[in-house]
Amino acid sequence: MPTIQSRLTLLYVVILAAILVVFSGSLYWTAQAEFNADLEDRLAKQKAAFADFVIEQESEVLRGVHASITPQVTDYLAASGAQAVVYDAQRRVLFRSKDLREGALAYEELRTAAPRELVIAGRTYRFAALRAVDPGGQEIGWIAYGLDVTPIADRLRRLLVFFAVFVPLVLAVSSYIGLLFVRGALAPVETLRRQAERISRSNLSERVAVPEAQGELRELAATFNEMLERLEKSFEQLRTFTSNASHELKTPLAVLRTEIELALAQQGKAIDYPLLLASIAEEAARMTRVVENMLLLAQLDAREAPLKKEPVDLTDVATAIMEDAKALGEARKVDVKAAWIAPGVKVVGDEPALRRVMMNLIENAIKYHREGGEVKLSVWAEGGSARIEVADNGPGIPAEHLPRLFERFHRVDKKSGKGTGLGLSICKALMEAHGGRIDVKSQVGVGTTFHVILPAAA
Repeated sequence: MPTIQSRLTLLYVVILAAILVVFSGSLYWTAQAEFNADLEDRLAKQKAAFADFVIEQESEVLRGVHASITPQVTDYLAASGAQAVVYDAQRRVLFRSKDLREGALAYEELRTAAPRELVIAGRTYRFAALRAVDPGGQEIGWIAYGLDVTPIADRLRRLLVFFAVFVPLVLAVSSYIGLLFVRGALAPVETLRRQAERISRSNLSERVAVPEAQGELRELAATFNEMLERLEKSFEQLRTFTSNASHELKTPLAVLRTEIELALAQQGKAIDYPLLLASIAEEAARMTRVVENMLLLAQLDAREAPLKKEPVDLTDVATAIMEDAKALGEARKVDVKAAWIAPGVKVVGDEPALRRVMMNLIENAIKYHREGGEVKLSVWAEGGSARIEVADNGPGIPAEHLPRLFERFHRVDKKSGKGTGLGLSICKALMEAHGGRIDVKSQVGVGTTFHVILPAAA
C-alpha cells in the first residue's frame, strides 16, 4: 500500500511535471509564432525589394544596358540566400533559380495560391507571390520569392531537444529533493507514531512529546495527549466503577449467603422464618436497586436509555411530588415545603426521568439532614431555561468532596452505609441526556443547594 510519503512525493512530481509541460509548450509555441512572424515580415520586405530590383533590371534590359536579367538576379539571390521565379506580362519565364524545378511555381499558382513551402536541394523555402507593376501602374509580370526556413525549423528542433532533456532531468532532481523534503516534513509524525505505539492500556499515563514549533503537528500532538488523558480518566473511572460495584454487590451477597447457611445449619430447630425471609428480601431489593441503577447508567452512557421527548410541565411534576416528599420528611422529622413553584414552566423531555431527578435530590436532602431541618423546592423559568432548585439548611458537604460528588459510588459518609453512591450520578446523567446540567453549592454548617438548568420548551 502506498505510504503518505510516496503519495505526497508523487503528487508533487505530477504537479511539477504538469507545470513544466505547460511552460515548455507555451514557450515552444510562443517561439514558433515569433519566428514565423519575423519570417513573414522579412519575406514581405525582401520580396518587395526584389520586385523593385527586377523592375529596374528589366528596364535596363529594355534600354540595352544588359542582354538579360539573369546574371544580376542570380547574384542578388545568392547574396540574400533566396530562391525566385519571374514571369513577364506574357507569362513567359524571365528568370528561374537553377535549383527550382520547372513547373514548380506555375504562373496560375502565383495569382491564386497563398504562400507555400517547397523543398529545394534538401532545404525548405517559403514562397510568396507579388504582382510587379511599373511606375505607371502597368502590370509587367509576377514574381515568386522564397526564403530559406530551414534555420527556423532547426532552432525549433533544438528547442524541443532541450525540453526533452531538461524536463526529465528537472523532474528526476525534483523527485529526489521532494522525497527528502516530504520525509523531513513527516519525520515528527513518524516520531509521534513510534511514541504512540509504545503506549498501551497499562501505561496510559505516558504522553507524546509536543514539538516546540507552532503548527499542525504541535496541535496534533496536543490533541493526542488530550485524548490519552480522557482515555486514562475513562479507564480509571471504569476500574473504580468495577471495584465499587463489586463491593456494593459483595456485601448483600455475603449477608444472603450467611443467612441461608445459618438457616441450613439450624434445620429442625425453631427459626423465625418470617424475619429471615424479610432480611433476605431486603438484601435482594438492595442488590436489585444497585443493578438497575448500574444498567441505567450504562444505557445513558451508550445513549440507549429509553427516554421520551415530549412536553412536560415541571410545575405539575413539582406539585405532584410534594405530597410524597412531605410524607418522607415527616417520617424523618424534616420540614419539606415548596419555596417557589412558578406556573407554566415547561420543558421537552421524559417525565418519569425528571420526576426521578427531583425526588432523588429531595430524598438526599432529607436522608442526610438532621431532625427539625428544612428542605425547600423551587421551580421557575429564567432566560429561556427552566430552573429546579433543592436547598436545605443541613450539615453541608465538605469542600474536598464537592469535585467528586457526582462520581459513581462516591459517598461523603461511607461509614453510615446510607445509599449506594449512584443517585447523584444518575441525576447528572439524566440532565445531560436532556441537554441540561446540575450544579451544587455547599458550606459546612450552613447547608447545600442543588441547582438544575434545562432548556425551556418553545
